[in-house]
Amino acid sequence: MKSALWRGEVAIAGAMLCAAACATQDGSTGPEGNPPPVLATLTPSVVSSGGPGFTLTAVGSRFVPGSVIRWDGVSRATLYVSATELTAPVSAAEITAGRVVNVSVFTPPPGGGESSALPFTIGHPVPFLTSVSPSTVAAGGAAFTLTVSGTGFSTSSLVRWDGSDRPTTVVSAAELRAEVSQADITQAGTRQVTVHTPAPGGGTSQPVELSVLNPSPAVATLSPAYGPKDGGAFALTVNGNQFVAASVVRWDGANRPTTFVSRTRLTASIPASDLAQVGTVQITVVSPGPGGGESPPVPFTVGITSLAAVSLEVNDIVYDSTRNRIYGSVVNTDVNRGNSIAKIDPATGAIEATVFVGSDPRKLAIADNGEYLYVGLQGAAAVRRVNLATFTADIQFALGSDGFLGPFYVEDMEVVPGAPSSIAVSRMNNGFSPRHTGVAIYDDGVMRPTTTPGHTGSNVIEFSATPTTLYGYNNETTDFGLRRMAISSSGVTVTSTVAGVISGFFLDIAFAGGLVYATSGAVVNPTAGTLVGTINATGFVRPDAANTRVFFLAPGTQTIRSFSTTTFTPMASLTVPGVGGATGSLIRWGPDGLAFRTSGQIVVLKTSLVTP
Repeated sequence: MKSALWRGEVAIAGAMLCAAACATQDGSTGPEGNPPPVLATLTPSVVSSGGPGFTLTAVGSRFVPGSVIRWDGVSRATLYVSATELTAPVSAAEITAGRVVNVSVFTPPPGGGESSALPFTIGHPVPFLTSVSPSTVAAGGAAFTLTVSGTGFSTSSLVRWDGSDRPTTVVSAAELRAEVSQADITQAGTRQVTVHTPAPGGGTSQPVELSVLNPSPAVATLSPAYGPKDGGAFALTVNGNQFVAASVVRWDGANRPTTFVSRTRLTASIPASDLAQVGTVQITVVSPGPGGGESPPVPFTVGITSLAAVSLEVNDIVYDSTRNRIYGSVVNTDVNRGNSIAKIDPATGAIEATVFVGSDPRKLAIADNGEYLYVGLQGAAAVRRVNLATFTADIQFALGSDGFLGPFYVEDMEVVPGAPSSIAVSRMNNGFSPRHTGVAIYDDGVMRPTTTPGHTGSNVIEFSATPTTLYGYNNETTDFGLRRMAISSSGVTVTSTVAGVISGFFLDIAFAGGLVYATSGAVVNPTAGTLVGTINATGFVRPDAANTRVFFLAPGTQTIRSFSTTTFTPMASLTVPGVGGATGSLIRWGPDGLAFRTSGQIVVLKTSLVTP
């Protein structure tokens, strides 16, 4: 009896203790402490990074009023809703980056403990791409930084170029910058730019196209820039910029086999057949699309055997056939050679020597036997003679003067054929109109007494084939008369004047083969006083009776045209490459040479334009 009674008392006492301390199945506390919590689900369990704050709901069992939600092991301020539900706030600052957070429920002692954790995913947003800058680049260009604009970018987002990741800098959720290498843009075409954000969440944006365009090519220089007529095949080097691997050199619009050397150089194979005709062809470079196009042309000249550009500014040039030399009157502003005559080897372009002659040398005239060179001195109102055998300055003489208008100057002059010590000078006043003061003959500096009248007369003069007949043209008044003058021991007189066969101000004339050629293109028989033809050209004129050619250098250009002296029809034309500036003083030299001056150079060439 006692034993049974004791066991019953113990059971009742245990029941009373359990009622006081043991948790019941609804989560109330029992006499042994808090029960361990059980976490079943999270709501929500996934959010996008960069979103707003929210309330996290934990659903499970055995929660007690002291239970708390833990976020990656850190207890959060928790609201006890029931034994099966807890809530806790999560701020926007806690979901700025994509990751997986471990969430659990912790119940403090007595008893209690921590539940198993559930994953909470902060997912990256799906990136959205709106634009790229630049949106077009040149093929073959330099590496560059690509700016990508859009939304939903994260710290792990990467720019992809045709599906391949590129080094990326995250500027903000709306801007990324990627490094695009030179190798990425070697070929023209369309590239697909996307943004990829890795898991959690994330994904790949829709593509935006970037155009890699072939640049518009430009040609700077050619090497060589000229070639002889009927020369052999050769390789033409084209220098410029913006060339691409597919660029092609064109010869007067026709493609030639081309090798890409670099972005600034191409070579093209030119066949011998391209050198069959004297003339100037246009060299261009064309690059295919997208982009690309054809460059502005650069001339290549067929018909030049050699070319030299002498860096020297002169007022006039003449050729000495006796010594095969060219002489130039150097401008007075040249600090090294000013006010001198320069002697030039046309075969090499070398300046061999200079001789000082006086102030501001301009017009030149050479004796047909090469004994003397005469120089008109604008600064001294005089003529200086140069002994070409010794290349030394000889006598200097004045040309007379007017008591009111002052000294006379050289406007034009010619050496009397077969008489190297005698010259004819068309004289002028400086700064007056009309400027002409008559034509006079000087022997070793001494003027013959008879001169032609001033005011209206021959501003420019040319000897005929004989020393007794001189032709002149009035180019400053509307008289426009072509004059025939007779030379005698007493001087010079006008024997006839013909108006209308040549017409125009500031024209010049040249004589060869019994004809007078004007810079206007008029061709006159001076003996008959008739116009025998008109050449369709203007500019500096140089007839060459021996080769039945007459040459015109177009003013303001470097284009020389040749015409037949029998039919006055065009024969050929070429542009001298690599020179520029105002032109003048067109002369013949040697068997196939031409030369002219520019502002800063004397251009000397051998050309098939001369020989028939």
